Amino acid sequence: MTHSTSRGGFTLVELLAGVVIFLLLLGLIIAGYRAFTVTRVLQMEGELVKNFLSLSRQRAIHGEKPKDCNPLNGYEVGLETVKRIYSQPICNGEADSGNKTVIDLENATLEGSGFPIRFSSLTGITNESSTLTLQYQGKTTRVTIDSSGLVQATGIIN
Repeated sequence: MTHSTSRGGFTLVELLAGVVIFLLLLGLIIAGYRAFTVTRVLQMEGELVKNFLSLSRQRAIHGEKPKDCNPLNGYEVGLETVKRIYSQPICNGEADSGNKTVIDLENATLEGSGFPIRFSSLTGITNESSTLTLQYQGKTTRVTIDSSGLVQATGIIN
């Protein structure tokens, strides 16, 4: 009479190989999700800046002015810090900092050329073309304003 001594199950080496493969796959998934999250955060903050600039232009075109502002010459947009952008009306040739609107970015940092810019009242044109660069964890996007006042955002640049 013979007894079989084979048992069902996995050896220690097989279990270790399975765990290593699982951890490698988990690492790839986490890295992909992190890259997606960074890209999405930068896209959202780029859209926030683009919309803020477009709103400032629209305020200038429509002549939206504070009560004590006469005449309205337009709106000025500029950078206060690497995380803050502002918009304020230009009344009687002077920037009205008492009616300043600001947005603070949570993640990306800002760098700009050609700032501050001014959107002219009624036309929305600017004094020159300008570019805002937003950077976050090695990725970059740009928001441009041409001399006609058109505001555009580019895609993500690695």
